[in-house]
Amino acid sequence: MASADTGGNGLLGDVGNAVHSVVNGGNGGNSGNGGNASSSNNAQSGNSGNSGNSGSTGGNSAYGLCVLAECHTNVSSGDSGNTGATGSTGDASNHSNTVGGKSGAAGNGGDATAAGRSGNSEANAGNGGNSGNGGNATSSNTAQSGNSGNSGNSGDTGRNSATNLCVLAECHTNVSSGDSGDTGATGSTGDASNHSNTVGGNSGSTGDGGDAAVLTKDQKWGHHSKSGSTEATAGNGGNSGNGGNATSSNSATTGNSGNSGNSGDTGGNKAIVRSIGSEQGHGWNQDRWDSDKSWTTVTSGDSGDTGATGSTGDAWNDSWTRGGNSGPAGDGGDAWAVTEQGKKSWNHHDKWSKNNGSTEATAGNGGNSGNGGNATSSNFATTGNSGNSGNSGDTGGNSAVVKTENKKWNDQRGDNRHGWKHHNGWKHHNGWKHDSWKNHGTKSWTEVTSGNSGDTGATGSTGDASNHSNTVGGHSGPAGDGGDAASWTHGKKHSVKA
Repeated sequence: MASADTGGNGLLGDVGNAVHSVVNGGNGGNSGNGGNASSSNNAQSGNSGNSGNSGSTGGNSAYGLCVLAECHTNVSSGDSGNTGATGSTGDASNHSNTVGGKSGAAGNGGDATAAGRSGNSEANAGNGGNSGNGGNATSSNTAQSGNSGNSGNSGDTGRNSATNLCVLAECHTNVSSGDSGDTGATGSTGDASNHSNTVGGNSGSTGDGGDAAVLTKDQKWGHHSKSGSTEATAGNGGNSGNGGNATSSNSATTGNSGNSGNSGDTGGNKAIVRSIGSEQGHGWNQDRWDSDKSWTTVTSGDSGDTGATGSTGDAWNDSWTRGGNSGPAGDGGDAWAVTEQGKKSWNHHDKWSKNNGSTEATAGNGGNSGNGGNATSSNFATTGNSGNSGNSGDTGGNSAVVKTENKKWNDQRGDNRHGWKHHNGWKHHNGWKHDSWKNHGTKSWTEVTSGNSGDTGATGSTGDASNHSNTVGGHSGPAGDGGDAASWTHGKKHSVKA
């Protein structure tokens, strides 16, 4: 903006006879503020499903009757299945790069130049505009992976039962319970890691102060000399705005690993054996029992394995956040003024003394640079808990009851109550041998076995949780330069201001 108060005719027409001339250089415009930027991310993976339970094995039962035979009875429960290992929890990781915005350079102060000749001259340069503040940038990330499902329970083995009756026989009974399965190892927990690079914004350079120059030339008045007054003030450089603040916050949590199922109990086994046999007698004839051999086997099927639970998906965040830049500030306008004064006759009675002129020049100050933006980074990473492994099942409560009854046999007479009658019993040639009886009868086996309980499936691993954030505050634009101001005076005492 420039305005002038002028009058008279002279070198510049109406400006030539100006008593006072005022010219102001325009001020530079202010730079706008940088825009704010905000980013928010939320990622969560689903939960893994549970695996089904393994079925129970059947309830087993066996009954055996052995006459003049050798009996073998074996009852054993199956092994309890192993429980699956729990999956490892995923790693949690945060990567953050946060930089505060830089403030722009401050504007230079405008130059001011004044040249006076017996008059008054004043020049003021315009001020540079202020730079706006850099924009604030904020980034927030949250990542959480789902929980791993629990594995199912292994089924119980069946309750086994065997009952044998052996007459004049050799009996073998074996009852044993199966081994209890091992429990699975629990998975390791994932590593938690944070990587942060945080840099505060740099402040811009400060503006240079404007130059000021004054030149004066004395005008002679009669026999005396009087110098005019000249003053020049350079404009101040604009202040640079503050750098934008940058804030980054990351939170990553991995899911918990599921528990492995319990291993099933083995069956409660029971065997009852009763043996009735001869201690001494004539024995059997050379003719032997040649009946078919028989086996009795009862086995329950294995319970099926439970399926493994699926792994949970990875959760991740990628964020790029940057504050807007402010535009450059406007430059101050230029101002100039020129005056030319006419000559004047002087009264000889006027008394002039010799006065030195006054000249003052003040250079403008450079603008202050704004503060660099603050940068803050906050990261939280937590790994999930590893699940508990299941309990191994109890072995069955096994029981065996054996009863043996021995009877004496006489070849002279029969025992109507307990033995064989001599007349109604076995004939000598078909009867027992004198020395001892030989067991060449039918061999019989009774075996009861419960199936193995199925293994429980392993639980799936939890997914990795990761955050990546890049946050940059906006830069403020450069401040405008102050405008230049110049003035020239020539002639009588008049005042010119620019």
